[in-house]
Amino acid sequence: MSKEMKVLFLTKRRGSYGYLSSGLFNSVRFIVDMLNSMGIEAKMVDCVDANSIDKEVHDYRPTNVIIEAFWCVPSKFEVLKKLHPRVKWVVRDHSDFPFMETEGMAIEWMFEYLKYGVTIAANKYETAKELGRVLGKPVAYLPNYYPVTRRTTSMPQNRGEIHIGCFGAIRPLKNQLLQAIAAIRFAETHGKRLKFYINTGRVEACGDRILKNIRALFRNTKHDLIELPWLKHHQFIHLLESYIDMSMQVSFSETFNIVSADAANLNIPIVVSSEVFWASPQCMTDPNDIEAIVKTMGNVLHNPPLVRQNKENLAREGERAKAAWIDFLTGRRRELTWTECCLGWCFKRFRRVE
Repeated sequence: MSKEMKVLFLTKRRGSYGYLSSGLFNSVRFIVDMLNSMGIEAKMVDCVDANSIDKEVHDYRPTNVIIEAFWCVPSKFEVLKKLHPRVKWVVRDHSDFPFMETEGMAIEWMFEYLKYGVTIAANKYETAKELGRVLGKPVAYLPNYYPVTRRTTSMPQNRGEIHIGCFGAIRPLKNQLLQAIAAIRFAETHGKRLKFYINTGRVEACGDRILKNIRALFRNTKHDLIELPWLKHHQFIHLLESYIDMSMQVSFSETFNIVSADAANLNIPIVVSSEVFWASPQCMTDPNDIEAIVKTMGNVLHNPPLVRQNKENLAREGERAKAAWIDFLTGRRRELTWTECCLGWCFKRFRRVE
């Protein structure tokens, strides 16, 4: 691989929960490690704000700069492109449309980015395809990569109890309240006491109301709500290995979902919506149907072949992600063409692996 190519990934520090352990930060870290292992020099920097960009680019001298998510005001590129004319600039979207609509500036900023010659990318194929139609220009597909390992975990011996994780930021599209009700129903059906794990370190977009309802729900049952702060990634992995029997992410909008990938990599059963596209369809269920969720929970628990299938799917998706990044960076396949946009449904069917 070219030694002259250098890729700089820029994230923005935000919030008091520790952005260095966020899903976005971890996903970028995985890509940086993957590119370095493939012979492409890459580095990630956590910026305070857009005023930090010039210094980081000046110091590293990259050929490509990938700005992760929408935090750099478009007008900043008028200055940056003059200061660093040889750099290829990319702004990479991590949200699908249902979540994007809560970010009031997202569509406006993307049109503005294009005026300054900035490439727009998305980490989900279908989102890249549709954004290309909306913006009138091809959008690059730069997917998430997860480093699948041989690491496994033994199922915890939680006799008389079932420990279920429903991790992530508390916000409406995550659908935590309905999943909590389904988990309680499942535990009671099987005569178990439920330990239901959530993160309360990030409460966003009216998530305080969701959290209030979840707390009230558990106060009036015999089951236990386990509230955890936002954990560093290695701490989260240790928690999964030590306690969790099943991970739930039956959400309304996802582009990849690192939490489910963490569980699948450890051979922990997962229950998800179809938004977690790489999972086995047998693990997918209707995010609006409690009965369907409970049934799926029963199907995935103590099902080793299904657990193995999820891990194999995740590894296969990782190989496709590698190819997409290498093609983009080397110019073999810089962006989604209009032909690919029209044939997107074929690619989607190919990726859905039983």
